[in-house]
Amino acid sequence: MLRSSLSTQNSYWQVLDRYLLEDNYRKIQSKICSKYNDDFIDLVKDYRNISGRQIYPMTEHYLEENPEVPMSNIRLIKNAIELGRTSFTVSDSVSPIIFHYSWHCLFNFLNYSMFYWDKKHAEGHGLRPKFGDAPHNIILEVQKAGVFQRWIDLTTLLGFPTPFSRKIPKILDNQLRFVDNPARIFEDNGIVNIQRLLDFDVYEWKEKLGFDNTNFPRERIFNVTNSFPYINQILVNYSIAFTASGIARYRPLIWNRILRGENAFCSQFMERYQMSIRSFSNADYGQGFIMCIEDIFRRIDHFGLRNHNNKKNFY
Repeated sequence: MLRSSLSTQNSYWQVLDRYLLEDNYRKIQSKICSKYNDDFIDLVKDYRNISGRQIYPMTEHYLEENPEVPMSNIRLIKNAIELGRTSFTVSDSVSPIIFHYSWHCLFNFLNYSMFYWDKKHAEGHGLRPKFGDAPHNIILEVQKAGVFQRWIDLTTLLGFPTPFSRKIPKILDNQLRFVDNPARIFEDNGIVNIQRLLDFDVYEWKEKLGFDNTNFPRERIFNVTNSFPYINQILVNYSIAFTASGIARYRPLIWNRILRGENAFCSQFMERYQMSIRSFSNADYGQGFIMCIEDIFRRIDHFGLRNHNNKKNFY
């Protein structure tokens, strides 16, 4: 059942081939560093001070001090490709475990291509599933550290508000500021019920957030074409894929019930998980994560950064 969805990814991996060559990738990462202007560096500092997240724009100096970073990132891409391709050659019982780690590696690749943190390596996944005795009792904890939180840092600094963010970018007094998120998908303790993820509608959330072109950066900081809905759908889809991985690892009998579509909830979860798989590559409703990476790098290369202190640059 899952193999048909997973196998559609195969043709998309070639998009990442140019990042496998060391000289090519070093030039790409160097180009990213050169595009960080003083305005953006100040923006990251503002976010760091407000959020307490110790994130910094990637610099040539950091790469000189840490020469292993480019090769580590290339290894992440290679691992992502191998894991992704392997995930559709195994049974449905274990493929979610392998598939999730492919996505995990790509998250890290993008994170560490563009930024670095005080602690070189994230502590954990950043999400933690908690299982009950039935599929519908599963909950997910959105943690304040880990790989997923670093991805939230990155998307926030690209100018995207997300349902998983504690701080979101918003235009106030003609400047981009970071404010508390009034429409988080999780509770104060970081908990979100799996049903909320399955029912999530990005356009309903956008309306709840009060998103419009007068108070949020529509064009964002980088001139990136990926729209607000696509980025947020990628995040929700990843959280569902991560949950599926946890169920398959730690509650295989529950996963078997979901695979069978035992009841309405199990069928909904299965359909939503298949959508998550497709959104990793080609996305039925827009651009997938693999193409998202390519597009972000291409746009930075061709267009660079916008001046966040001038509101007109966002429209």
